[in-house]
Amino acid sequence: MSSSLSHAASASRTLIAYHALFSVAVLYTFKCSLRSIVLVTLMFASSLTAFFYLIKKNPAVIEARLRPMKIKEMQSWDVIFLAIFLISYVMIFWLASKEGVTIASWWSLPFGAASLIVGFCISVEAMAVNKFFEKTVRIQNDRKHVVIDTGLYAIVRHPGYVGFALIFTGTALIIGSWHALCASCLTIFALFARTEAEDRMLKKHLQGYANYTTRVTKKLIPGVW
Repeated sequence: MSSSLSHAASASRTLIAYHALFSVAVLYTFKCSLRSIVLVTLMFASSLTAFFYLIKKNPAVIEARLRPMKIKEMQSWDVIFLAIFLISYVMIFWLASKEGVTIASWWSLPFGAASLIVGFCISVEAMAVNKFFEKTVRIQNDRKHVVIDTGLYAIVRHPGYVGFALIFTGTALIIGSWHALCASCLTIFALFARTEAEDRMLKKHLQGYANYTTRVTKKLIPGVW
């Protein structure tokens, strides 16, 4: 019990530190505009809600995602994808700061907020049922990796990525920049490519996954792909 409390305390400190830095950077970059205030508020509120939900539902996934990445066990293609994610995510804010608000239509802020919130809900629900939801793609033999086919995983095979795609899209819409939206599309393209590569690896190396793909046939979008 004391170990669980220690991990929870460590995770909460990490969460607060990350969002403090994120909020300062965004508010400074966009000069405390309404859109930047909405973004940091939604990000913090969503992350805090997700944290307490996962502490109750699946604390193991929080611990797993806080661990340092096991570089030696990573796939070479995953290193490339993670670099693309990081660069394109930074580009969302950098391009927006250079361009300013270009999606000034009334719909961009509420649609962006809705996309971000729904994205958080989907990704967090995926983590709630999948304790193997780490930052990197690997067969987690050290944690007795098995196929997860409950919850959202009974609908599509990679629901967490659907949530991430909506979060990236929502972020760009809240900021209100077409260039940022293009950068988010780059991130989403990388997510689709990573999904394909991860799926092939799991079929080959994770026992029972090939059979799972015959029951849940779509990777990301029900009835489509």
